[in-house]
Amino acid sequence: MWINRQKSAEHNPPHRHSNGEISFIIYLDFPEEIINEQPFSKASYQPGTVSFFYGNNTQLKITPENQFLDKLLSPIDIIEYKPKTGEMVIFPSYLIHYVSPFYTEGVERISVSGNIGVIQSNIKTII
Repeated sequence: MWINRQKSAEHNPPHRHSNGEISFIIYLDFPEEIINEQPFSKASYQPGTVSFFYGNNTQLKITPENQFLDKLLSPIDIIEYKPKTGEMVIFPSYLIHYVSPFYTEGVERISVSGNIGVIQSNIKTII
């Protein structure tokens, strides 16, 4: 587990988690000022949101040189979520996600994130 303290103009670039099968985010503080902030343009992400990317555009010409970038930058679907204080989001660790910046000065977006691994047991039950 780790704590994320995001300030004005900071972001978390697209990434996935390699440890565990399930990841989570608990929003300890998502200030009202960020909820009310408007994006710079219709094309930009909503301020302070977390976006999940999945699928890939099969119409792109994928070559060995650009395969990774094509899959990362051209998802078929994006789920953009603006959280509230006290909420928890759970998602598969392999899912690429991105935290967009906000620009309200003097506030912080505080969250706790972590990964959960599944341990398989070889213990047999005797009846």
